Amino acid sequence: MKPEMTEWTIVIPGLWNERIFTPEWITKYLYVDDPKKIEIEIPAQSGLPFRFIFGNLLLIPQSDRIIVGLKTLDDDTLKRAEELALKILETLPHTPIFSFGINFGFDLSNHPEFAALFNTMDIKDLSENRFEIIGSEIKHTLKQTVGQLNLKLSVSPLEPSKLKIHLNFHHPVDSATTAKSQLTNHVMECKRICYDVIQKVYKLRPEGEDTNGTEN
Repeated sequence: MKPEMTEWTIVIPGLWNERIFTPEWITKYLYVDDPKKIEIEIPAQSGLPFRFIFGNLLLIPQSDRIIVGLKTLDDDTLKRAEELALKILETLPHTPIFSFGINFGFDLSNHPEFAALFNTMDIKDLSENRFEIIGSEIKHTLKQTVGQLNLKLSVSPLEPSKLKIHLNFHHPVDSATTAKSQLTNHVMECKRICYDVIQKVYKLRPEGEDTNGTEN
């Protein structure tokens, strides 16, 4: 089972002023060493957000959310992603924040046995009534001590070998201060829970990890 790097993110929905995120501002307030080390990806399509890359981190500011992503999936980078998200919350404490989420995603293409989960009783009837099924999902909402875990398995019947699992640790909050408090030292714990679910429930082991969800 392969981790999908683009699905490993920290997302903070809120009312953000994305225009303040410039290389100079990031350098001054988020403690990046040198603005010249910050790469800016400008979208080819109008309306898509700018992406800032520095070191192994990816920062995508938008008016309705901030996304912190990873360029490598080692634990040190994951911890730095948390530190970056915390610094943003600390620097912009008056931004209205609604929640934050910690996300992990994996490709299950090497485990075709999971396709059987999507053989529901209505598949045949839908197909016989001229419907083309282009995607199927199985979702579970699981209660946690803080927030909830939204677990989703998905498959495209057009490409049945492309199976995926996504885990979203969702935390409703009412302020940046509350978000900062709950996020502190929390990302690695979410990863541990994520790997615990994957290993104990689905009997899978992500590539490059030992049985405790830490790097080999």
